[in-house]
Amino acid sequence: MDTNSQARPKIVRTGSWLTEVLGALLILASPTLMGAFVGGYFYLNNPSALTQWLLVGLTGLGLFIGIWWAAHEWKSRGTVWFVSRLMATPELDQKD
Repeated sequence: MDTNSQARPKIVRTGSWLTEVLGALLILASPTLMGAFVGGYFYLNNPSALTQWLLVGLTGLGLFIGIWWAAHEWKSRGTVWFVSRLMATPELDQKD
C-alpha cells in the first residue's frame, strides 16, 4: 500500500486546522489591539499607576472578547470563512 495515500488526508486536516488557527488569531488580534490602544491613550495622557492598570485591564478585556469571538466563529462557520468575508468587501474594490 502506498504511504502517501494514507498521509495525504492527515496533511489536509492539519493544513485546514492551521488555517483555522491563523484565522482565529486574526479575529483575536482585533479586540485585543483595540483595548490596548484605548488603554494606551489613557496611560499616555496621564501616566500613573491607575491608568497603567486601566491599560492592562482593557487589554485583558479585549483579549477575553477576542478569545470568545474567535471560538464562536470557529464553532459556527469557521474562522477562515469569517475572515474571508471581511476581506472580500466589494465597496473597497471600486476606485473613486
